[in-house]
Amino acid sequence: MPKISEAAMRAFLTFLDLETYLQAALDWCEKEGAASLEEVVEESTDFAQSLKLKNLERKRFEKRAQEALADSRKSTAPAESLADSRKSAAPAESRMRGVSATWVLDVFPAMVKSSTGKDSPSFIEIAPFLAHGDAGIGKGKVCPRDGMPDSSIVDALFSEGNSGRSTIFLSWVWSYKVLDVCSALARWLKTQGTNASALVFIWWCFFTNNQFRIQSGGTVTTQDLCETFGDQLKKVGRMLIMMNKYRDPEYVKRIWCIFEVHMAAAESIKTELTLPDSAQEEFDELARGGLDSLSNLLSSIDTEKAEASVKTDETAIKVLIKSGAGFDRVNELVEETLMASLTQEFSRALKAKRLGNKSVDANVAAGSGGPAIRQLKQTTQLSPEFTELVEQLTNGTPEAQEKSAAVLRSLLFENAENQREFAEAGAIGPLIALLTTGTPKAQAHSAGALANLAANGENKVKVAEAGAIGPLVALLSKGTPEAQAHSAGALRNLAVNNGENKVKVAEAGAIGPLVALLSKGTPEAQERSAAALRIWWLSMGRTR
Repeated sequence: MPKISEAAMRAFLTFLDLETYLQAALDWCEKEGAASLEEVVEESTDFAQSLKLKNLERKRFEKRAQEALADSRKSTAPAESLADSRKSAAPAESRMRGVSATWVLDVFPAMVKSSTGKDSPSFIEIAPFLAHGDAGIGKGKVCPRDGMPDSSIVDALFSEGNSGRSTIFLSWVWSYKVLDVCSALARWLKTQGTNASALVFIWWCFFTNNQFRIQSGGTVTTQDLCETFGDQLKKVGRMLIMMNKYRDPEYVKRIWCIFEVHMAAAESIKTELTLPDSAQEEFDELARGGLDSLSNLLSSIDTEKAEASVKTDETAIKVLIKSGAGFDRVNELVEETLMASLTQEFSRALKAKRLGNKSVDANVAAGSGGPAIRQLKQTTQLSPEFTELVEQLTNGTPEAQEKSAAVLRSLLFENAENQREFAEAGAIGPLIALLTTGTPKAQAHSAGALANLAANGENKVKVAEAGAIGPLVALLSKGTPEAQAHSAGALRNLAVNNGENKVKVAEAGAIGPLVALLSKGTPEAQERSAAALRIWWLSMGRTR
């Protein structure tokens, strides 16, 4: 049997549910010439083991692979029914297809110019020519979602290999110009490694949704679209935010974009951000003001004033938000998420600028800064973006401390390089100080940042020795629900695989509050408390 491609196997690792796994497995059975689903599952499991995944990720993947295998064996149908299985899976498969990043960059711009006569029209202008209409790419092709003529672009491209199972969800604005979009996409792909574009398939509403059906207005409601965007975002599990510029970005004025960021924040979905090369001039100016300049860019987010091209969409989403988390909470979540993503992009741009121009004045690259910044520059290798965040934690206003702690929490999440740099610079102290002196929000974000730091084995001792355990234990009883959950997670991360920390956490009185959270805490606090207590339960079991 032909070997399953590495790109296919890597895609297996992103699946979030058994249904999607089975649909894609059947897809590759057909493409790769596999005789059965068993062969695909067997090879995909071997590949997962070879990637040296984290223990939890490997176990989760292997479990789902075996579930898929067991499910396939339940069928009493003969092998020929594989094609029939493909047909039944087709509608859901189709909705998860993304457009190839390579095709977008290499083919789409020329197609746009040929059809519209313009070098860089907006996607609103492009749609009648390529997304729907008599010359649409999917015109006349059968849509696998309803069996009717005229399909989405991704379905039309699938047989050519120019679409596939989505690996990232794009959050963007239809009024963007095509060359700006391609520039932003190319910049992001450079951060993903060599030949990344060949492995990237983008869930992109312009290409993935069937624009023929949306334009007809007969079968697609705002509720349908909300469910589509929300469900697909959760299944893809990763979102790329695309802005056209730093200052006054169109992105924060669009209700669909705010809805998508809110969904990502609520579901703890990883977000990344990119901008086109044309934003470089703005960046040069903003760099002089440091991270405060970025914070000011997002101060005007107002969900109640955000708009949509279709008024019924705007009204429906706002009703959904108002009846749920509420406008103020959504504004807060969106600002925190965008601030973290902007900071990461800002960090990359600063590093690239330093590499390209080593003579850049440090004050320009890092912002003005105060005594704490100057001291850190002299004694550590902490990068300017981290240095300014630490300065804000120490000397900023309560609001600045909250925002800086939130950004650090995001920057330290599953990023070994950032975790190592931050801990080695000796900058843990300001986070620990906020556990007792900060506002409730600052306490929660600081506990979350420390939890992320302590996930790195090398940092467990540093965080404990810096004095984090006592304040974290105090927050288990006195903190907000969010602070309690993050504190339980931090204590768990500190104690796991570290016998000395395990003793210290127990001696600090954590066991009682952790047990109390099992019945009184939020679902997140209950889950993390149970995970923490399991460490001591297992150790007791081994000594009997």
